[in-house]
Amino acid sequence: NNGWRCEDTWGTNGVYSLDGISSELIDSLDESDAGNTILTISSAVRVIHMPNVATVGASTNIMAADASVFATVNEEYKIKILPGASVSLIRGNNRRGLQEQNDRRLITSTGNKKVLVVRITDAAGNAPTKTAAQLSDDIFYDALNLKKQYTICSGGLLNFDPATISQQSAPAVVDVTTALSLSGASRDTCRNQASTALSNKGVSSSVYDYVMYVCPEVVSFGAAAYASKPGTWSAYHNLYASDVLVQMHEVGHNLGFHHSGKGDYEYNDRTCMMGAHDYSDDSPRMCFNAAKSWHFGWYSNRHVDIDQSLNNPSKGYFHGLFIGIDDYLNTQTSSNYNVVGKVGSFYIMYNRKKGVNSQVQGDADLVTVIEQPSEGDISWNRAQLDETTGGFSITGGIVIQVCQRRSGAPDDARVLVYNSASPRTCSDALTNTLFLLTTMQDNNGADGNMFEVKAKNQLQITSFDVHFQIGGSYEVRVYTMAGKYAGSETNQNNWTLLQTTTVQANSAGTLTPLPALGTPVSLSAGETRSFYITTMNGGTIRYTNGASEGNVFTQDSNLIFFEGVGKRDLFGSTFTPRVWNGRIQYVLPGGGSPTTVPTPVPTPKPTPRPTPVPTPVPTKSPTPPPTPVPTMPPTPPP
Repeated sequence: NNGWRCEDTWGTNGVYSLDGISSELIDSLDESDAGNTILTISSAVRVIHMPNVATVGASTNIMAADASVFATVNEEYKIKILPGASVSLIRGNNRRGLQEQNDRRLITSTGNKKVLVVRITDAAGNAPTKTAAQLSDDIFYDALNLKKQYTICSGGLLNFDPATISQQSAPAVVDVTTALSLSGASRDTCRNQASTALSNKGVSSSVYDYVMYVCPEVVSFGAAAYASKPGTWSAYHNLYASDVLVQMHEVGHNLGFHHSGKGDYEYNDRTCMMGAHDYSDDSPRMCFNAAKSWHFGWYSNRHVDIDQSLNNPSKGYFHGLFIGIDDYLNTQTSSNYNVVGKVGSFYIMYNRKKGVNSQVQGDADLVTVIEQPSEGDISWNRAQLDETTGGFSITGGIVIQVCQRRSGAPDDARVLVYNSASPRTCSDALTNTLFLLTTMQDNNGADGNMFEVKAKNQLQITSFDVHFQIGGSYEVRVYTMAGKYAGSETNQNNWTLLQTTTVQANSAGTLTPLPALGTPVSLSAGETRSFYITTMNGGTIRYTNGASEGNVFTQDSNLIFFEGVGKRDLFGSTFTPRVWNGRIQYVLPGGGSPTTVPTPVPTPKPTPRPTPVPTPVPTKSPTPPPTPVPTMPPTPPP
């Protein structure tokens, strides 16, 4: 079968094609079996290294075959199952007892990984076009490469570092020479011959997390590259070993991911490195689609399981904000915003063309809907949405709709998801509460603070979280007035009492939430409103000495917070400037704001290679299984 291979774990790390296996057994395999299954044969099997042939006796587990059978350098690696043999598969955890001695490192999408590059020259002198030094630079050090882009996309959580090896010709690159010519040889043969040559050179590939094999151009490759999925090795056609998409794509297979498709072609999702679309050395600067991003887990603190909102009787729908990867990594980490959403087997992401994703090749600045049934399956780009496309229906009568995209800090897209049996509109309130945190860097404190906020968009303030000095039971009052508080610092008659409550306060360093306001405070776009939060029975509210009363201290896409004053007694002494420490919680009512479509970031169009783009072959090669707070200082005078 062209898609499935057996990889040995008895020393040569050879990749064997299968001859004589039934189509029924092949059809029983699915993506979850890759790298997770052992093939056993109950009677004689022939292991072929053309032109050498060896027959292994009855009741032989392929993994336990005599290693001497595989010691000779040969042209072809094949396992031929002889007539009458009974073949079975051992899947999943059932395989453990057969291979504990061969366990490898778990495949993970975080951590620091060591990568070895094997540059292959054959016996006739055919070698890759790039030198060892050039390959080292293209994979680890130049403007864009495997190492840099995985580090950037993961926010530093996954790093592919050059291996250190005494036999290297350049950093992380070792040269090997095969015993035979590789002219016209298959890609499996190139990789197997190189593995043998590497072993003969005294280098054990098993001590490295990942190994990249670069074959000379004379090899009959049939694709840009291929890899074990999941696994630890990848192999590259001479012309494409330096191309960042090819590097990212093949190592993505090692990490367990399949292709990213669109339409009727499984490589055609141009929003994702697991598609196939740009063969260039230093581009494209882009990451992965919504489904792959969810399963990588790099942005998991901004994942949203939309099914929970749909199944919540008090909500029944989802209405929230999404930001692009670049804003998440570099601008905005507030939990007000989501990066990836999940509805059943569908995943939602705002494909903002910016920064780390500035050269994304398809569906730029649109909200994409990606279907992927399980982690190792092919994903499919099902929809590309903006304000004009209307709702997109998925399984179960669920509708996904983009209400608005805005430029700002950060750029965001407002997405509505509902069941068609209970329709919703973009005017419905957001289902996730947003918040603006001022600061927790306190250096002072008193009974309370007065401060002003200004709304950028229509919103409702629903509650406050307060920073106390010492834990205990305290009475808290919240007052408000329209406009600026100047001149009303000691005039209680100008204020409206919103809330009187008693809370069990946390000690300094942890915010204490006040109960939700009985009536949320509504602000229209551009409106300024003042608040006064104070304790009544001895509790100290922490705050920070400011720079200038009335200065903008912090803001988000919807709300601006200004430096204010500290207060002693209910409407007594005033200390200025002071910055209230705490968090303002609010919700947006839904539509009403004009749509501002973000302006794409201009990027130079990369120059494609003059060679024709090869037709990729799906990677399904199995691989061996995995182995095994502080004490507060005294309060200074206010």
